[in-house]
Amino acid sequence: MTAAAVIPKPPRPGKAPATRACGFRNTLQLGAAAVASVLIGAAGVAAFNGDMTYYNTETGNKGSCGTYLQNTEFLVALNSHQYAYPDSCGKELCLRMGGNQATAVVRDLCPECNFGDVDASPSLFQVFAPLSAGRIKVDWDWGACGSAEQTQPTTTAAPPPPPPPPPPPPPPPTTTSS
Repeated sequence: MTAAAVIPKPPRPGKAPATRACGFRNTLQLGAAAVASVLIGAAGVAAFNGDMTYYNTETGNKGSCGTYLQNTEFLVALNSHQYAYPDSCGKELCLRMGGNQATAVVRDLCPECNFGDVDASPSLFQVFAPLSAGRIKVDWDWGACGSAEQTQPTTTAAPPPPPPPPPPPPPPPTTTSS
């Protein structure tokens, strides 16, 4: 019986190749990152964070979710660690960086992305930075920006005051007899 050779994936353009001294250590690091992300989300801070890159979505091929993609759509390819076909397809994400935020839809898979990373359409990427930036750090949560599904903290304003009582009824008409 011969052992199969493991061929590492080539690095993404502009990304240094990862060095893996011990698979177990990396698994622990990934697990710790996932747990930290969930705990941070429960505390009211962004549930996930990672790199955002962009890609030309208009290749003439369908994305992993089975639909054709357009560069003008706000869509993302989700990393393989968090992508679950078909459950991830069509789900919304709220992405944030600095004071900007945008809602995007999962429509594709990014197999070479790390946990927390997303690969965006050019139009979505440009909400946060010029395309020349190439790679930026973003925070994101499941759900549309401002939706109840989102794991972002919400502030509850005081309820509006009750409406004023209705005016009293008019007095009954008076009759005179002659």
